[in-house]
Amino acid sequence: MKLDEFIAVGSEHEQAYGSVVHFGSTYLFWHGYLAWELESRIRNLGGEYACFGLPYWDFSTESLRSETDKPYIFENDIHGLGGNGNPDDFWTVNEFSWPGVETKDFWVPAHCQAEGDEYPVCSLKRSTSKATGPSAAGMGAGIIDNAQFADFSRWYSHTVNLPHNLLIDAEALKEPVVTSYDPIWYIFHSMVSYHEAIWKDCHDYDEISPEELDNSEDAFSTFCDADSCDVGQGLDDPMFYGGLLQTHPWSFVSQQSLTVRKAYHLDRWNVKYDLTGDGFYGKSGLKDYCQGKLNTEWFINADKATQSTDIDMNKEEKILSSGTKGNMIINDIIKNNTVLIAVMFVVIIFGFALLRAFCGNNKNKINDLYAPLNGINAAYGSV
Repeated sequence: MKLDEFIAVGSEHEQAYGSVVHFGSTYLFWHGYLAWELESRIRNLGGEYACFGLPYWDFSTESLRSETDKPYIFENDIHGLGGNGNPDDFWTVNEFSWPGVETKDFWVPAHCQAEGDEYPVCSLKRSTSKATGPSAAGMGAGIIDNAQFADFSRWYSHTVNLPHNLLIDAEALKEPVVTSYDPIWYIFHSMVSYHEAIWKDCHDYDEISPEELDNSEDAFSTFCDADSCDVGQGLDDPMFYGGLLQTHPWSFVSQQSLTVRKAYHLDRWNVKYDLTGDGFYGKSGLKDYCQGKLNTEWFINADKATQSTDIDMNKEEKILSSGTKGNMIINDIIKNNTVLIAVMFVVIIFGFALLRAFCGNNKNKINDLYAPLNGINAAYGSV
């Protein structure tokens, strides 16, 4: 995977509509597609990445740290995603808190004020705040109590924005906001998609067929809370992507329009979440609320989710430690200038939630909905 493919995906959130969409009914689906597209590009490498599953970051664990703790997502500085940026060099992360990762290996086309930056090849920047976000119990209550789609979507948009709040505390990094060029943004949105999916599943909206969604305003309703959302927000309105994806023939949206109706059901995208070792499911209260409701085409191994509500920092709250297979992979891939793949592969996020490969026959299955993709395999997805 070329790094400019990563930039193409991230560019969608950096154009003006990336802010507007937060106030409309396509908000969750619009963002979820970008995580799916990134994962698909990694899977497209084939070989050991053919069944790659995008990890999800249980960011509710950040609510547990004290003001003196650094963000838990930075716990594995040496072989993970780096940490805070260098305040003496315009908050650059490369080779400061991200050892061995030079700007030429992982770059972003923005905020080019650090030493050695030359547009568009500029270092990743972070200025970390003390933001923590909601707890697992708080997230679970929001998912359970907001049974109607409009209430849930608005609550989520207003409540959760951790990458923005956590990673760009310095005024110099707030215009433009380029968090979608940070790998953390994708594992964050993988968890957002988890929350969206389990909300639908535990309220039984997964049982509504795509054709019947028009008949349930609880499952989906159209709204726009911005002065103008510019484009339609309904079930069959094409979502707007104004960045670089339209120019790349490998992207879904370059071949056909994406709508809420197409995006609503996980199994149509070959996406499945593995709850093995997942601490959020139990601590959020969803384990009890969703008892007997989970769709096994969307979630697997719920019985293997962490049972305890206590936090074990040595097991649940750590990223992969040094010397594991994942870290050997990241070191090898960094040498080949494909840092992104390593980043996404190595980050096994708090809650120790591993995404299991889900390929076999399913990877080659083309759902009838996506037959007009002209050869693009729409069965890519995560587990």
